[in-house]
Amino acid sequence: MKTILRIVVLSAGLVSLPLSSLHADPVRLSGAAAICTALTAVKADLEQASGESVVLISKNAGKGLQDVFAGTCDIAMVAGSMEKAAAGANQEKPGSVDLSALKSTVVGKETILFVVHPSNPVSALTADQVKAILTGAVKNWAEVGGTDGAVEIFTLGSRNGPRIVVDEQVMAGAAMVSTAIPRETPKDICPIVAQKPNSFSFLGKSSLGPGVKTLSIDKAVTMPTFLATKGEPSAAAAKVIRAAQTLLNK
Repeated sequence: MKTILRIVVLSAGLVSLPLSSLHADPVRLSGAAAICTALTAVKADLEQASGESVVLISKNAGKGLQDVFAGTCDIAMVAGSMEKAAAGANQEKPGSVDLSALKSTVVGKETILFVVHPSNPVSALTADQVKAILTGAVKNWAEVGGTDGAVEIFTLGSRNGPRIVVDEQVMAGAAMVSTAIPRETPKDICPIVAQKPNSFSFLGKSSLGPGVKTLSIDKAVTMPTFLATKGEPSAAAAKVIRAAQTLLNK
């Protein structure tokens, strides 16, 4: 009788557990900071909709792809371009990513924002002016309607999603000025721009923080976002990908 009672008690305890606790192995996602930020904001909904517990690891797209092929994560988060993210990963670690073996799903789009210090009187630029600033053709804010002061550009690495998109959609093959100061992730942009009165930079909307002013631009610049697996996703990963696609397109 004691054995039967013990089994009943244990069974009742299992029924009361939250769904996520029934999955011993969480689905691990690694990669682009922009997607990681967006999914972190809806993590509870993502787990509820997919029925899976989820671990989100913010790195960059190329490192996320490397993690998928190394078997240390289930899904890579990629922003901007699958091809360039894979190429960047292989440049860093030759042979680490096989683009042909990837199964990718577009899960959303993110607006790229151009930001300045709040004290900057400039409130709008054309895409051509943005390009001129980033190439170094425009060196002083007075040249685009601002007050006298040398433009200080903060950029992202060439394998970062927002940088890939700006290079393709704004720069159109032109090189970024060599004096642009690189930052590691989009999350690093707002804190430095907030401290520098003559600064100029860009980032994905999900990474926007306090202390900066966004500029109006006459051209929409958007970044596609992907979730990718090595080969076909597992059943658990597929559920997470479908749930993420729904949540990021609400």
